Amino acid sequence: MIMIKLFKKLYNDWFALPPKTRFYISGIANFVFSFLLFMLLVTFLGYRLYRLCVFLQWFIPSLAVYLIQKYFVFKTKGDVIYEYLKYSATWFFCFICNVAILEFFIMTITKNVYCAQFFAYVVVTILSYFIFKNLAFFKKNE
Repeated sequence: MIMIKLFKKLYNDWFALPPKTRFYISGIANFVFSFLLFMLLVTFLGYRLYRLCVFLQWFIPSLAVYLIQKYFVFKTKGDVIYEYLKYSATWFFCFICNVAILEFFIMTITKNVYCAQFFAYVVVTILSYFIFKNLAFFKKNE
């Protein structure tokens, strides 16, 4: 019974936060997981395959990120398949932005793929809030 009360309190406290705050909290957790995954992949696959590592960094956690954003960030209701298709298109756009920014950083700022991807991922994470909120999880009544 105590666990149920605790869960309800955490649930209510979580949804008392603004969506932007929930997005950035979940985004930080995703950022940490994804960046550690990227580092692990580059370590094992090598620097030359950093583009594949970026793809895997985005692809592997994508379904979990969708579910978190749908149910715990934007709290949307509706057609799950249609929303997932919109999410996937938005995800792909953010992924392409990440690759473009990463390549730009590698060509102009640093050859270190870890540093370049860290900063590219920070930029894309910030931009992705607005992209996901306004495209993938857009609510007509807001």
